[in-house]
Amino acid sequence: MQRWSEEFSKLNPNIQVIYFAVGSGTGITNSTEGIVDFAASDAAMTDEQIAKVRQGVVFTAAASCWLTIYLGENL
Repeated sequence: MQRWSEEFSKLNPNIQVIYFAVGSGTGITNSTEGIVDFAASDAAMTDEQIAKVRQGVVFTAAASCWLTIYLGENL
């Protein structure tokens, strides 16, 4: 994710993506509490956690694992 965010920012200089690898649990918590606009997790979210993410959740595959991408309202 770190390299992806760096390369994305190079190709899209008007969009700033800052990604910190804090672990799946923290990523899920930060998303459900509205602390971040973007997070990734290789851990599955519960239906209750998904319902807490006001802006919605997008599931996608990346590399060799599943990632959960949470997009904030400003993106």
